[in-house]
Amino acid sequence: MNDDTPGLATADDLELELLNFDTPYDEDIAIEQAKQQLRPRFMIIERSLAAQFPDLSRVKVSFEIPYEKFITAMDGLDDGDSIGQMDALLTLMGPRQADQIRSKGFVAAMAFTVKFFECWQKLVGVADMGESKSSSH
Repeated sequence: MNDDTPGLATADDLELELLNFDTPYDEDIAIEQAKQQLRPRFMIIERSLAAQFPDLSRVKVSFEIPYEKFITAMDGLDDGDSIGQMDALLTLMGPRQADQIRSKGFVAAMAFTVKFFECWQKLVGVADMGESKSSSH
């Protein structure tokens, strides 16, 4: 039942009631469908990451974030604090871009920051644990 109006079922409630949890389904297919509905699509444009969200809105964020700003934003965060790191990275992207990305929901915001960080790693040639692909041993 809908919590807002006692006694009145919503379409979502009725749909939920019709689900048969005894019927097998492919979770991988369900996850892929949810990804298509929630995650942005990406392109690298010049020195920026551009994204188009499922609602067709777009954002572009430069990879060039000043070093001191990055260090200050990350200072005091634990290595395991992925939510804090995500939020700090969004804040560094600029208030308009950060607000736009945050407004798309947690999955879209996490997808954007993960992609942004992956691109940073590729731009600097990080292979593994801070080593450069071109470094010699």
